[in-house]
Amino acid sequence: MDNLRTLFIFGLLIVSLLLWQAWQTDYVSPQQTVENTTSNQAADPAAVTNDAELPDMPSVSAEALPDVPDAAQAVASKQMVNVKTDVMDIDISTQGGDIQNLALLKYAVSSEQPDTPVQFLSDKSDAYFVAQSGLRSNDDAPTHYAIYRSEQQS
Repeated sequence: MDNLRTLFIFGLLIVSLLLWQAWQTDYVSPQQTVENTTSNQAADPAAVTNDAELPDMPSVSAEALPDVPDAAQAVASKQMVNVKTDVMDIDISTQGGDIQNLALLKYAVSSEQPDTPVQFLSDKSDAYFVAQSGLRSNDDAPTHYAIYRSEQQS
């Protein structure tokens, strides 16, 4: 009786395997081949050669682009405004209003250096990280190249 039960379980497993393989070939494989053929057709550059269906790209003349000041002019007119509160020490550039330096005065770098504040933003070359702002517009709105004026330096 034990041998007959083992034989029936083994037969049931074989029939289950055959049913699973038949289901895979009927339902899973045709979907994969259809997906592969459509992705191959979309990736084939020869299939997309009909230029009549593609819209024309808009052309932009050089006069329509926003004016970008020369680097020498920007450096000459750029100044720094220092804002110091009880918590922060911030250096703001007048070109674009970018925050160049930001230090947290109440927080030390480490317990060994209690007088050195944590530097969040820096314009130094070894740890360059600034917060830039500005807008891009074709109208007369200020951009990130705009030069602002300040009555005071600090």
